[in-house]
Amino acid sequence: LQITKTVEQFDGTAVQQSTESVSLSYDLDPLDASNQAYGLPLPVSASFDGGSYVFGYDGFGRLRRSDVDAGLGSNAFVERTYDRAGRTTTIRQGSVGGSVELETLSVAITYDQNGRVDGVTDVANSNSALLSGMTYLPFGPRTGVTFANGVVESRTYDTRYRVGNISLSNSTTASADYVWTARDFVDSIDDDGVSGAPLTREFGYDFRGQLVTA
Repeated sequence: LQITKTVEQFDGTAVQQSTESVSLSYDLDPLDASNQAYGLPLPVSASFDGGSYVFGYDGFGRLRRSDVDAGLGSNAFVERTYDRAGRTTTIRQGSVGGSVELETLSVAITYDQNGRVDGVTDVANSNSALLSGMTYLPFGPRTGVTFANGVVESRTYDTRYRVGNISLSNSTTASADYVWTARDFVDSIDDDGVSGAPLTREFGYDFRGQLVTA
C-alpha cells in the first residue's frame, strides 16, 4: 500500500508544493526470529521520505515493538509487554546504533483489582515510584495520586462526576474550584493560587456551546 500526500506551504511570497509518500507492507513480522506470519491485517513496515518504521506484534496482534530509522545514524525503538488481560505492563524505549542498544526509559505499570492503574515505577532507577497512591471513585475517575517529586494531587467531583476541586499539596498548596453550567460547560474556575493571590476565571458560550469569552 502506498499513500501519497501533497503538502502546500506559504513561504511569504508564493505557495510551495511538496509530495510526501508512505509505503506500507503487511503479512510477515520482521522482528520475529521465526519470521512467522500471523495472518493478521497489520502493517509490519512503513517507509517514508528519509526513513522507515518496522513493527513487531505478539500472537494476539498487540504491538510488541516498533523501530524507526530517521536517517540519523541510530534507530529509536519502543518495546511493550502485556498481561493476560491485554494491559500494558512494561514500556521500554531507547536507541540502537550498530549492535549497541541504549535504553533511555524503562517503566513498569501495575493495576488494581478493577483494572485501573495504581502505580508506575522507574525500572531503570531501582524501581522508584513515578506515580503511586492512586485512588478512584467506585465507578469513575481518579481522586488521588502521588507524583515522584512528592506532590499529592486530590480531586473531588459532584454527583454527575464533574470536577469540583483539584488541589496540589507539598510544601505549599494550590487549589482550584470548578463551577459548571447546566449544559456541562465550565462556568468559572476559582484558583486559590500558591502565593495566596487568588484568581477567578470566567467563561462564556454561545448557543452552540462554543467558547466566546474568557
